[in-house]
Amino acid sequence: SLVSQTYRTARLIINKKPNLAASAFDECVILIKAGKINKWWGFPPLAEKKPLSARLMREESYLHDDLKGYALEYIRESPFQTLLDGGVQLLSPDSIEMVMSDPLMDADELNMFMILN
Repeated sequence: SLVSQTYRTARLIINKKPNLAASAFDECVILIKAGKINKWWGFPPLAEKKPLSARLMREESYLHDDLKGYALEYIRESPFQTLLDGGVQLLSPDSIEMVMSDPLMDADELNMFMILN
């Protein structure tokens, strides 16, 4: 479907240009806050879907992963690559607050200060 192709393309773009993970994360935060999309970027988690056949489960296995979560995980795993390369300039204050308060972020306070300056 068009939605799944868009989702896969967004992930490919993030993989090729890591600082765009910040932009994707910020866009999801803004749209969720505005109530324009659900918290799973339009993809309900598998647990909330009706039971699927094994074939459909394989084809739709990406549904458990949301774009916001994917982008945040990418930022967590490589904060310097995603944020120092201009990514922090793409974040709104709400998104910066979420990144700074994330307990799983792989950066200490000094490194986060360097990223944000």
